[in-house]
This record gives sequence, C-alpha cells and structure tokens, in this order.
Amino acid sequence: MNLNSKIVTTLFLTFVSILLFALVFGIKALNPTEIAWLMDVHHDWGTHYLGWAFYRGDEWSFPLGTIHSYNYPVGTNVGFTDSIPLLAIPFKLFASLLPEEFQYFGIWLLACFYLNGYFTIKILDNYKIDRKYSFFIAVLMICSPILIFRSLHPALCAHWLLLASIYYYGKKSTPSNVFQINRNQIIILVLSGFINPYLTAMVIGFNVILPLKQVFIDKSIPLKKGIIFPIAAFLLLIISWIFIGLINFNQSANLASVDDYNNYSLNLNALYNGRGFSAFFPDLPIYNPMQYEGFAYLGMGVMVLIGLGLFTLFFFKMSIRNVLKTYSFLLILGFGMVLFALTNKVSYGNKIIFDFTISGYYELLYQTFRASGRFVWPMYYVVIISFSILFIKSRFNTTFKMVLLGIIVCIQLYDIKTLITYRNLKFGSYDTPLNDELWGNIFKSFDGTIVYPPFNYNYSQTYPMDYQDLCYLSLKERKPISNAYVARTDVAKTESFKMNLEGQLSSGTIEDKQLFITTKPNIVAFGQLLHDKKVRIKKIDGFYIVYGTSQDNALKNVINFSEQDNKFQDSLYQLYQKTIKDELVQLNEKLTDNGQVKFNLDSYNVSNSMIQVRGWAMENEAKDTQKDSVFMVLSNAKTNYLFYVKKEDRGDLVTAFHNEKLIGSGFNGSINYNKVPKGNFQLGVLIKKPSQTKYYVKTDKTIQN
Repeated sequence: MNLNSKIVTTLFLTFVSILLFALVFGIKALNPTEIAWLMDVHHDWGTHYLGWAFYRGDEWSFPLGTIHSYNYPVGTNVGFTDSIPLLAIPFKLFASLLPEEFQYFGIWLLACFYLNGYFTIKILDNYKIDRKYSFFIAVLMICSPILIFRSLHPALCAHWLLLASIYYYGKKSTPSNVFQINRNQIIILVLSGFINPYLTAMVIGFNVILPLKQVFIDKSIPLKKGIIFPIAAFLLLIISWIFIGLINFNQSANLASVDDYNNYSLNLNALYNGRGFSAFFPDLPIYNPMQYEGFAYLGMGVMVLIGLGLFTLFFFKMSIRNVLKTYSFLLILGFGMVLFALTNKVSYGNKIIFDFTISGYYELLYQTFRASGRFVWPMYYVVIISFSILFIKSRFNTTFKMVLLGIIVCIQLYDIKTLITYRNLKFGSYDTPLNDELWGNIFKSFDGTIVYPPFNYNYSQTYPMDYQDLCYLSLKERKPISNAYVARTDVAKTESFKMNLEGQLSSGTIEDKQLFITTKPNIVAFGQLLHDKKVRIKKIDGFYIVYGTSQDNALKNVINFSEQDNKFQDSLYQLYQKTIKDELVQLNEKLTDNGQVKFNLDSYNVSNSMIQVRGWAMENEAKDTQKDSVFMVLSNAKTNYLFYVKKEDRGDLVTAFHNEKLIGSGFNGSINYNKVPKGNFQLGVLIKKPSQTKYYVKTDKTIQN
C-alpha cells in the first residue's frame, strides 16, 4: 500500500475524524435534522442554532447576514450569533427546500477535525516527512485538546485556518509560485472572515508576515510588490465583512472593558493544566474562572514528544540557525499573540505576578477582542509541529521512531479520554422543560414578544439558559422575540428602543398584539397599565406574561385564568391603584443646590407630557449608594413635585470610581407630569439617604406645562 497516495491519506483522515466525532458527540450528530443535542445542553450551541434558524426564516436584506426576528426589534447578524456565515448564507438560499429543523454544526465539526489533520500533513510535506510518520502527528492534531475543548463554540473550531496559514508560511516561495501562495493565503483570510472574527485576527497576521518572509528571506518578490498582498487582503476582508454585515458604519457597537480582557486571559500554567480533563495532571488553580478561554493543555503524549524533540536537538547537536531565520517572522507573530493572551495582568496559578497599565491603540484591541486567552492558539500549534519535525528528523532508526510515536499517541489519548468522552448528548425530538403546547399557542397569538427588561441578557431567570427555550418556541411559530445572546449589539438602537418602551409603559400604553414576558421583580414596570386595568397578567412556568385586555376574546380558548390567577391579578390591580395614586408627591420645603451632588443625564426626552430620563447621581462623598432613593424633581418658585424613578445598576460607575458599592447609583424612568399645574418648571435630582438626609441638584433642563 502506498501511504503517500491521496486516496490512502483521505481515507485515513476520514476514518480518524469520524471515529473521534463519534466518541465526542455521537454519530447521530451528523444527522442535519437532529437538533436536540444542540438545544438540550443549554449552552452556546443553543444560540448558534437559534441564530441560524431565525436567520433562515427572515426575508433577505442587505447586509446579507442580517437577522430581524432574533434580538427583536433591533435585530442582529448571523455572524454575531456565531452561526458561521460561511454556511448560513448559502444554506439560506435553499431554506424552502430544507427540513423545518435543520442544522449544519455536526458536519462542520467533523470537517474541522478532518481539516486539522489535512493541513498538518500538508505542513509536514513541506519538510518531506514520510506519511508513516505524518499519520501519527495528524492523529495528535485531529485530537488536539484545545480543538475538542472549544467544540461548544463550533465557529472557533476552525483551527485548520491557523494550520493552513502555517503551511503557506512554511512553503518555499519562488518568483513562479509567490503569487499563488499569497492568493491562497488571502482566500484563507476571507474564509476566516465568514467564520469568526477572532480567527480572522489571528490569520491576518500571517497575511502580513508571509510577504515579509518572501521579500527579506526567500527574496522571491520585491518590496513594492510585497506590500500589495496585505493591502489586497485587508480590502477584501473589509468588503466581505460589509457584505455580511459584521461592519456597519452606522452602528455604535458595544465594546469590552479592560476587566473582561484580563478575566479571559492566558494563565502561565495553561500548557500543563488539564482543567480536570487530564488523567495525569490535577486540576491546577487559576486566577479567574473565566481563564477557560486560555485553555491550552498540551496533553501528556505531546509533552513526551516535545521532550524527545528537545533531547534530539541537544544530543545530536542539530543546527537550527537557518530554521530560526526562516521562521523569525512567524516566531515574532506567535510570541506577540502570546503576550496579548497573557494581558497586562500576567497570572501564574491563582496569583498575579506582573501588572502594568495599558493605553492608546492597545485599548482598542482589548475592547474588540476581550477573550484574549484564545490568542495562544497559533503558537500552540507551532510548538507541537516544530518538535514533531525535530524528533522525526532525528537519526534514530525508523522502527524506534515509529514505536515511540505509537506510544505517544496512546499516552495522549489515554490522558485526554475524559475530554473526549464526558458528554452525554440527547438525540431525538426536543421538548423544552416548559409547557410547549401552551407557549406555542400564546406566541402564535401575538405579532412579537418582548422579554422584559429588553436586551437584559440575563439568561437564567428560572433555570440555566431558559431564554433559549422561549426563543425556540417562538421560532417554531415563526414569531420574533427580543431575547438573544449576541456578540455585539447596536448600542444606539438598543438604548433608543428601551427609552421609547419605558415611555410607552409609563404612559399606560400597550399595543394590541404585543406580548411581554417578565419576572416577578420587574412587574413594577407595568404599574401604570395594572393601575388602569389595561393588561392581563398570568404566571406560567415561572415567568409572567403580560398582554392587553383587548386580546381577551382572541385568547379565551388559549389562556385559562384559574381562581388563583384572578386573585393574583386583582391583588396587583389594587396594589398599583394605591401606588400610582401616591406617585406624585408635593414637597413644600425649600430645596437648595449646594453643589453636593455629582450626576449625569445620559439620555433625556420630552413628549406628550412624558419625560424619559436615564442617568446617574450620587452625593459627592458617597461610599455606598445601594440603599439611596432617587427622585426627579420639578420645581418653581412656589413648590416642588417629586417623582420616584427606578434605580439601575451601573457597572461602569464601579469601574470609574473604583467602588463596588456605587453600583446602585443609576436611575432610569419616565415621568408623567400631566397632573402638575400649569407653568414653567426646573428639572432636578433629589437623593434621599437611609438617614433621611436629602441632597438636591438642579439640571439644565426646563419644561413648560
């Protein structure tokens, strides 16, 4: 048998990939109509599937990746749900021909296993490594711990993009093939743009260092021409992202904080910390639980291989000077990414051993790529491949090397057996823990659903990731829903919708076909509607649904109110009739602005006797604002009118003032001032401390009633 033939290589890689896939997920996951394994885990898989499923049902629009009915009504993008636009867009073309429940994540994960092995062999071919050795290394790379670990995030499993980039960098260039090599690397970059931005950020570095190597080391192309390739790559990437919608110059995207960047970092013990998945190493301490993003366990087998490579290097006194020169740009890139992954707070175990301040352009990087630990991946693969080649190129006899490689593979698989087999996925029909039939009938009766507070992204109100099941049941009825888990949001549109919604609820208005789903602490937002008895409210599966009384006849055969339901609803009617009546408080004492309050109005809007306002306020020397009450005040020369506004947690203030107890300094609410006498009024903010001490500040806003 000719091991070097393409057929043998393809069959071998296919066999190993399918075998691993069956062990990790179960062979049924390849069935595109099987979705239970994605939804039942209540993890990232759920939102990846939901993003695709809502996307396929929406009308085409530009940008092509736009989703309207998920994260409704602001919408999102199929790239921001990590639903792999590379597959989602073409499959949407055939949406009408596909089964109602269809997923491509199984075949994608299998392809990622296969391609990891394929490009490993291509890399080793650059060094004329015989296939009898390459197959062993390919098994190690197909079974890469960091690849299997990331499987809950399928888009991030395209590690083959990194291996392909390493392959093209290592390929010797000549004037006759330099264009082809760069063209292929540009294709890899554009493909990454249709898969995941993190992988794009890693791959784009190769599009810079590849022509640098060809100009200064291979000398296969002049500098002027070498500059063209990275520029062309960057332009094509930008065009593809505009095409998908990952770049929208009219959006104001949310960015990460420096704390996120530090939390998701690489720990210095990552290479030998199996995080509970190693048969040989204990679960070692880490500085922050979120450092799972920097998971980079090598595995005992690979560690043995690296040890043999080092032994070979020094025992046989192998010269690597030329190799280091050839790979100098790659090593600089790889180490640079490792430094980014470590962040400005370098941790070893559960301790910070080095800390420094970052600013300038570096801030933009960490705000965009907060999951910093992932950037260890390119160097991770470079290390494994390098030491594999060192050992295989050693002067040990063939049989000895074959036996050792076989032992290494066995040790590696034994070490990570828990990582491979720990999943127990469900297959067959998917039924949520909710009353599916009842929720389905409810969703189909309305035009759309707002999970209140909208875009709150608290994904576990009654049980872990319960939002996914609400979205799934809404999806089955082809109805839009506001709750979603997305990587980026349009902050301006989101805040605008939230402000308008607060105004609507505060004015006691609800649309006929509008459904709200909320939880007990948030019922207060519907106080005016409950006061006016304009809505029905009922508890179902731990949630509270709220809808207009105008829908009573349409829903009489859908939603049944028990005696207990009616008592609960009546108790709320009575409660808010009393509460709303006392909402407007006249305060005759004189309020003086002594400059003792610092505040900001983030947003302010006046329409139809309603003031919608959001901001923050605290007494200048405040150390704890969690028990403060906040009122908006309308004042004139004669009197003051107080309006209570809801407090809002503001994590940004905690960061700005370095005090966690200031988190409750925010406020958000709507003021209905139609009961205030005619005249001109100054808007102010009043803080009432638990000690009953009051602090007042005027704003620059005035109204005329």
